[in-house]
Amino acid sequence: MIRPESPIELSGPNAGGTYRHPPRIKDVDEYVQFWASVTITDEDCETFGDNYLAHRDQQAGAASAAFGQANPWPQNAPKSKKYPDGVTPEIAEARRIWKQGRDMAVAEEREKDQVVYTVSSRDLCRLRGMWTFRWQLDKEDAALLEQQAFVLGDGRQGTLADFARMYEFDQYDVQYNAKKRAAEEEAARLARETAKATKDAAFWTKDSASYLGAINTNQVSQMNPY
Repeated sequence: MIRPESPIELSGPNAGGTYRHPPRIKDVDEYVQFWASVTITDEDCETFGDNYLAHRDQQAGAASAAFGQANPWPQNAPKSKKYPDGVTPEIAEARRIWKQGRDMAVAEEREKDQVVYTVSSRDLCRLRGMWTFRWQLDKEDAALLEQQAFVLGDGRQGTLADFARMYEFDQYDVQYNAKKRAAEEEAARLARETAKATKDAAFWTKDSASYLGAINTNQVSQMNPY
């Protein structure tokens, strides 16, 4: 029976929901049950792996850039007859040490890299969902959930908070078809460059005679190819 004064709850564990579009669930047991059983597709698993690896590559690049900012690249010495390129033995040694330090900074960051095993990729998707949407729960339930232990398909065991830290769930977004979008963006960039080059070529082909005539009459400055 319809009762306008009584709001109807449209979300909840019985309202359906998917990995990408989960329902709001306030009960912690029902919340865990949803994330432990919701369907995780192969695309979801592959997307998680791609996103995580791309994030780790960015972090390694950031470590390299941070080292460069803190430690400027050794500049050439004044050119001399003995060292016409300005690279003295001292400069060469300083650059060797610089590269060694940069490589160590990147290697230190790379030590944080985690493997996304095929047998545990679905488990990691589930844990990321639990972690990301735990705001739905009461603070006390969310805190307890963070300390709940889980076992992955590869045998590793840890709390939800442990895996969130290891795989840095909070530091990158889920982006589907990231590789496809990157390829499309590159294709669009090349198309823009080709269109501009074609436009420039068409102008010089069409108006070359006028341009040469303008040179003889000192009217070049009045021409505008666009």
